[in-house]
Amino acid sequence: MAKERLRTLIDLIRWGQDYFHNKGIESPRLTIELMLSHILSCSRMELYLQFDRPLNDSQLDILKKYVNRRLKFEPLQYIFGETTFYGRKFKCDSRALIPRPETEILVEKTLKICKELGNKLNILEIGTGTGCIAISLAMELPESRILATDINDDTLLLAKENLEQYTSGNVELIKNDFLLDELDYGNFDVIVSNPPYIPLDKMLFLEKSILNFEPKISLTDNMDGLTFYKKFSETILKMKEGSVMLLEIDGRNTDKLLKLFKNPSYNVIILKDFADLDRIIILRKNEA
Repeated sequence: MAKERLRTLIDLIRWGQDYFHNKGIESPRLTIELMLSHILSCSRMELYLQFDRPLNDSQLDILKKYVNRRLKFEPLQYIFGETTFYGRKFKCDSRALIPRPETEILVEKTLKICKELGNKLNILEIGTGTGCIAISLAMELPESRILATDINDDTLLLAKENLEQYTSGNVELIKNDFLLDELDYGNFDVIVSNPPYIPLDKMLFLEKSILNFEPKISLTDNMDGLTFYKKFSETILKMKEGSVMLLEIDGRNTDKLLKLFKNPSYNVIILKDFADLDRIIILRKNEA
């Protein structure tokens, strides 16, 4: 990147599009636009309203660092140190899985069900990661209490950093191994989780940006992708009547999950995502 020749936004956008394309980076134009938007703290649209604006040396140095990191297929969210989820910014780095747009559906459906159940609910999130699900729920349900768990100390620290941004007093973070440690599940009205569900034999097919950078423990159970759901099928039976469990799923496992969650004690609903793929399973415990 020659500083004397490439300074204006339009030149950098054109250069970045060609450069990233030739290096095998997907969405090359979007990639360079997002980098420039982040450096200048502006929208992508605003880039084109000032397309002849030059970057100074400091800004060019930052861009160069971003480019070099992306060439190693590091996700932009980790490069920027943040991501947007459900309309809010969250710190995001390799301590936790990057929140996906599909998971916003999980939050949306959880909020809808919570508002049907009442105002003052006890909610449990298993595997909080960045804390984006728990915090999003807490901000929309100020009278409810959310307990968010994770197995990893560093991940919990990241969630705490995000929690401090929003000073939400109705979220508690605790360390807990869902597969080994027990909680009093009968105390909760709602349990929500986006557990590791990628089968181990499918991991090698993931994009480099996922496989090489995101925490493996958040992606796979190192088995068939069903380990956590088997535990959830036991957990739902310990919940009180009328309670609800919402889980993100891999749509390729729907048939297996429906067999696993076949029980007269609760009703099962499958919801689809934006791509018309099965994404959420809802288990509602029957009332006597």
